[in-house]
Amino acid sequence: MAGIHLQVPGGTVQTGKEDSLRRFEQAARKERLLRSLQISSSSSISLRLALLTASRLNHSGDPFQHCISGDHQLEYAYQWSRKGFTVILKLTSELGYAGFPDSLFQKQKDIQTIRYELSSKVNRHFHLSLNTFTSTPLYRMIQYGIVDTLGTTGRFAGSFLTPLVMVVSAGVKITAGGLGSFHVGLSSLKMVYLKDPRVFMSLEVNRFYGVKKGDQWQCEFGMSSSVDLAKKLTPQLNWQCRVDAFMTRNKPVDIHFKNSLTFKTGRSMNATLQSSIVYDKDLIHIFQTENLLTVGFSIRLRK
Repeated sequence: MAGIHLQVPGGTVQTGKEDSLRRFEQAARKERLLRSLQISSSSSISLRLALLTASRLNHSGDPFQHCISGDHQLEYAYQWSRKGFTVILKLTSELGYAGFPDSLFQKQKDIQTIRYELSSKVNRHFHLSLNTFTSTPLYRMIQYGIVDTLGTTGRFAGSFLTPLVMVVSAGVKITAGGLGSFHVGLSSLKMVYLKDPRVFMSLEVNRFYGVKKGDQWQCEFGMSSSVDLAKKLTPQLNWQCRVDAFMTRNKPVDIHFKNSLTFKTGRSMNATLQSSIVYDKDLIHIFQTENLLTVGFSIRLRK
């Protein structure tokens, strides 16, 4: 196809039609190549500012204590697949302060999590999968509390790798088209490691995240399961629900439940209402509920 040329002194200037067609043909060839290899990948990043209300129940069975706090959440998600083999990576960072007005207590919030999933497709709905979950603080955490009229006191409550919580699960993943997936971990390992044992003396406890005083780590073998559901209710409203459970013979089931509704207010802006319930006997607080209202934005980096 001949392009349109303008003759000017010193050379020829082309309109760019041929360049546009060339770029279009290159993109089409790349897409055909990826389709022949059955390769697809996507990644996204989101940042949210949250207003959180929470309740907690102590080991001693004291009445619920309530808190209102603010924090930020930064999340990066990546997915790659080829010929039935899929890799999913999700990094989440939560930083902030949690204040309990009724107990005059404040605590730094520092949760860094990594979720990694490998799966191989068996048929349309069944996959063999390997899931890993890793969580640790990033900075030195201090709990602040008023002890008398003289002021406040700070206690060391954790730092990088104190604690390090890791769950590795191998099993079967069942997918439901357009709704989500269900994972059954037939063989699961939960490990807790404490790099700095001074946390026992600072918090005056004999156990921290299940690790006994004098030890630095604990391993548990059992079974796990997770349900990850997502549904687009309207063009602007998305629903997500995730439930994680870990089971052993010697203690009650650990349950982490998270339910959220996300409303898109623009091309990148969104608002999220999220509810969480945590039941874990190894945690300092046995039972905790959280309700978050977040406002932020998300960007799809590559498609």
